[in-house]
Amino acid sequence: RTELAQVQLRQGALAEARASAEGAVDAARRARRPELEADAQAALAQVHVALGEPEAAGPLLEAALATARGRREARRQASLLMSLGGLDLTAGRTVEAAARFRAAEEVYRTEGDRAAALQCAQARALATGDHRLLDGLLEEARATRDRRLQAQLLLNIAEQRRLRGDGDGAVRAAGEAIKLGERLGLSELSWRGRATRGLVHWQAGRLEAASTDLEAAVAELEATRHALSADSARSFLLGHEAVYEALVDVRLLQGDATGAFVIAQQLQLAELPAPPVAQGEEDPALAAFRRLQAREAWLQQALAEEASREEGERTEALKAELAELRVRFAATVDTLRAAHPDFDALVRVEPEDLEAVQADLDPGVLVVQPVALPDRLVLLTARREGLGVHEVALPRERLDAAIEELGLMMAFPRMFAQADVEAAADALGAWLLAPLADELAGTDVVVLCPSGSVRALPLALLRHEGRPLVASHAVVRVTHVGSLRRHGAAEAPLRLDGGGLLLVGNPDGTLPGAEEEVRVIGDRLPGSTALIGSAATREALVGHLRGKRALHLATHGVLDMRDPTRSHLVLAAAPEGGADGGGAGDDGRLGYPEIPGLAPWLEDVRLVVLSACESARPVDKPKGGEGEPVVSIQGLSAQFRRAGVETLVATLWKVDDRATQRLMGRFYEELAAGTDPARALQRAQQELAAEPEFAHPFFWGAFVVAGDWR
Repeated sequence: RTELAQVQLRQGALAEARASAEGAVDAARRARRPELEADAQAALAQVHVALGEPEAAGPLLEAALATARGRREARRQASLLMSLGGLDLTAGRTVEAAARFRAAEEVYRTEGDRAAALQCAQARALATGDHRLLDGLLEEARATRDRRLQAQLLLNIAEQRRLRGDGDGAVRAAGEAIKLGERLGLSELSWRGRATRGLVHWQAGRLEAASTDLEAAVAELEATRHALSADSARSFLLGHEAVYEALVDVRLLQGDATGAFVIAQQLQLAELPAPPVAQGEEDPALAAFRRLQAREAWLQQALAEEASREEGERTEALKAELAELRVRFAATVDTLRAAHPDFDALVRVEPEDLEAVQADLDPGVLVVQPVALPDRLVLLTARREGLGVHEVALPRERLDAAIEELGLMMAFPRMFAQADVEAAADALGAWLLAPLADELAGTDVVVLCPSGSVRALPLALLRHEGRPLVASHAVVRVTHVGSLRRHGAAEAPLRLDGGGLLLVGNPDGTLPGAEEEVRVIGDRLPGSTALIGSAATREALVGHLRGKRALHLATHGVLDMRDPTRSHLVLAAAPEGGADGGGAGDDGRLGYPEIPGLAPWLEDVRLVVLSACESARPVDKPKGGEGEPVVSIQGLSAQFRRAGVETLVATLWKVDDRATQRLMGRFYEELAAGTDPARALQRAQQELAAEPEFAHPFFWGAFVVAGDWR
């Protein structure tokens, strides 16, 4: 069971790995085999770390360490000390981490394992920032003839020298590391050397040299991103963002707006790319993804062959299998994203793709991609007429703090007067809108490509020249510019009538306002189908989706801030499952992982409106210390995009029932009149903001349009 847990962990099957490891611990205890229990505890600790639960991993490792000491197993003690030191370091306990690393080093030296001892000493030097120790370790490593260890030390020495301002020393150490990495055929070593050397050249203003090294680093990142070891994943975590930011800046300084836009997009994308041919040993999770891809292609073909026939058992069986596959697909993507910190950033974007997107932009559409560099904000813009670059002297920390402050105002609206909110919106507008004044004057739709803290920004309520952006522009957000590209003939604009609308309201009986909201919308679009209260089960939802063009869900949206993947939408509980594969005892939760599985039944749906609290809010799983989040979700609404829905309307914060009723009623009136979703929401927000009772942005600013609104 312990070995099975380790295999499942490598494959990214974390829930299964936890069950196997817990079973191994129990079995070893029953058999009174402490050495096997220690192995199982160490494996379970690894699973907890992968799940972002370091507080659960620590006691397990301590128990395993106690067993190893009792059995006088020196090497196992050293290995467990290193693992515990890593947990301490992640939690910011530097002194404790250094002590663990030193203890492990002493064990290895006693055992005569010089190379392992040097690895421990290197970890201690990095934890304490002792650059003199690193320099001394390099000389000792040269005597071992362990070139990989030498290269690792050289890379860390180069980075330390760069941070201390010793550019020449950093370049020398990085150059030596690059040569060793190339000689050993280890691209994860050579890319880090090129990245460090490129950063030195960039900081010194040597743009051509910086461009050469940073481009080479990016090329190696692109070539190796699908075959990452745990060590290289940590390297990506520590280094890749700075490399891309530096290359964006180099492109800007060289006057290459297209190049800057392309590199920025590589930091932007949040969805899985079509994976290239694997190089070297393939990541197990990616191998699983490829198998899922192949199976999906077969299922789609089989469904197409059945399309000319009447719906029958075979069609429903195929849809059920496709639904299950979509759930596994989405879970695999999240596993890859969690396992490889670089995953979202390293998606290939070519200049030709950007040019194609420009050609597909309608007149009057302005695409804005903010790039928050450490010392300034860069606004990259794209219109049919060309690209633009605008820079604002603004430290990233200040931008993040301003966005967080505005978010707090929307979370606690009674604590802040409207004037306070408008002042915050004016400040953000001065940074994000005022530099675009000339381009805004010639457009009426702003498409935002957000990343980082900007994902939580309600752009529509930012103010410019004394009024919010929504007063003059419809606002849309997309995950990446490439999603705006049209392939083949453009689909006709959405034309919505009652017959094409499925409404779901107040499934659990606790939201009378949501029920009234559904009735108001139904009055605006006669002939719509409404599932209210206990009738709004998952089985009923699936059963009524066929032929619908739009789905409106007025219900609870529940964000699990500890584990975002447990977030869910509330439907009515049903004692028994139905044809969609729901099991007996369905509790009425439409969970984050399950939503992509609705794809076979959402094939006709072009618009999903989530009139639920915080349904568009991005959430990162809390950090286990100073490291990056293990899990990051774009919001519940993004899962419907994975299910194939092209346009979404959702919320960034908790919403007011009465205001939402009025907003949604007006929104659907506009849709019924043929207005596109972006402009329909804009007009509904304008109308609501004009009413004194609802003038505070809290009431009208939460809803956002995401995806292709055209």
